[in-house]
Amino acid sequence: MACFLGIDLGTSGVEVVVVDETRRVFSKSSERYSIYSPHPGWAEQDPEEWWMDTVKAVNKVLDQAALNSLQIRGVGISGQTHGTVSLDKNFHPLRRAIIWMDQRSISQVKKLRGKFGRRLTHITGFPIACGFMVPSLLWIRENEPFIWDRIYKVILPKDYIQLKLSGV
Repeated sequence: MACFLGIDLGTSGVEVVVVDETRRVFSKSSERYSIYSPHPGWAEQDPEEWWMDTVKAVNKVLDQAALNSLQIRGVGISGQTHGTVSLDKNFHPLRRAIIWMDQRSISQVKKLRGKFGRRLTHITGFPIACGFMVPSLLWIRENEPFIWDRIYKVILPKDYIQLKLSGV
């Protein structure tokens, strides 16, 4: 029997489901993780917490469905977007991820809007907004140069789970 694993990395937690090819649900599980706000308007999450909670939820659904990982034929991943996960050359997070609801980069957003107007939105298809990757990266560059200098790759939250699952 072919089964498929779905992982949704949400803002407040991860949800995992196992279904068969007819979309019959075998089992579901979820785990909750924290949003850190060390200063007003800040919203961060720890990518390693995402990963540990994803592993817990996956193990739960496999146990509940009495399946082993070899019976899984495919994995689909969805999740929160517009977060910023900064990685070093070994693909380890350099800091907590700045997630979509973070508001610290308001001055960077104003500078981008002043410089590019609507052109950047037209090119990317996304508005210039706090919590999005470009303003968050500019904030890191201006406020955490010790992190900025070590950034090798930057990915979205759900892609961190993909990286941990696949190594790619």
